[in-house]
Amino acid sequence: MTLGVVLVILLCFYILNLNNIESYIKSNTANYILRFREPLFTLLGLLFISIAATTYFTHLGNKAKAIGDILTPASVLEKYLTGIFYTTIVPILSYVLIFYVVDFIFIKANFSSYTYVDNVYIQGKYVEKTIEKNDWLFFNYNALSHSYFNYAASVCSVFSLVVTSIFLAGSIYFNRFQYIKTIVSVSVFIGVLTLVYIQTVNFFFDNKVLVNPNQSDHNSGEFSMYILVTAMMLIALFFYVLGYIRYKEKEV
Repeated sequence: MTLGVVLVILLCFYILNLNNIESYIKSNTANYILRFREPLFTLLGLLFISIAATTYFTHLGNKAKAIGDILTPASVLEKYLTGIFYTTIVPILSYVLIFYVVDFIFIKANFSSYTYVDNVYIQGKYVEKTIEKNDWLFFNYNALSHSYFNYAASVCSVFSLVVTSIFLAGSIYFNRFQYIKTIVSVSVFIGVLTLVYIQTVNFFFDNKVLVNPNQSDHNSGEFSMYILVTAMMLIALFFYVLGYIRYKEKEV
C-alpha cells in the first residue's frame, strides 16, 4: 500500500464524514462527527505499516529477483538495518505526517469559526474550555499535553515496532503470500496464547476472593505500563533477530 493510496483513503473518509457538517454545527453536535478519526488512524495505520513491512523483502521469494539483493555491495547486517529503517521509521513518520496534513486541511476548512464548550483535562484537572480552531485538530495541544498522552504514545510506538518486526520477519521466512501467511500465523499464535492465559488465570484465581477491590494504586498502573512496553520491546527485538537470522540464511 503506497502513501498515495493512504492519502486517497483518508480523503474519502473525511469527505464522506464531513459532507453534511453544516447540519451538525447548527445542532451543536459537530464534536460527535469527528469521532471517526481515532479508529481510522489506528486501523489504517496498522494496515499501512504491516503492508509496508511485508513488501520490503518479498523479492527474496523469487530467486531471479533475489540475485540483485545478494549482489548489492553491502554487508548482510547493513542491508537488514536499512530494511528496518525503511519499514519502521519512514512508514510511521510518513503516515503520521499525511494524517496530520489531511486533518489540518479539513478542520481549517470546516471548523475555523465553530466553537464548543466542553470539559477538558488541563494541568491535572477537568475544566470547562471553549473548543475552537486548533483545538479541533486530531493532534491538538490539549491531547498532547494530557497526562496519559506519554503512556499512549509509548504503547502505540512500541506496538508499531512489534507489528513491523513480525511482518518483516514474515516477508523473509515465507516465499509466497507473505502477508496472508503472516496474518494466519499470528492469529493462530494469539489464539493459543489467549487460551493458555485463560486456563492459567482460571487455575490460579478460580474461587479466590479479591481483597480491597476498590483500591486504586497509580504507581501500580505506571509499573504495569512499563512492564507492557518492555515486554513488547522484547517481542519486537525477538522478531527482528529472527528475521535477521533467516535473512543471513537466504543470503548464503
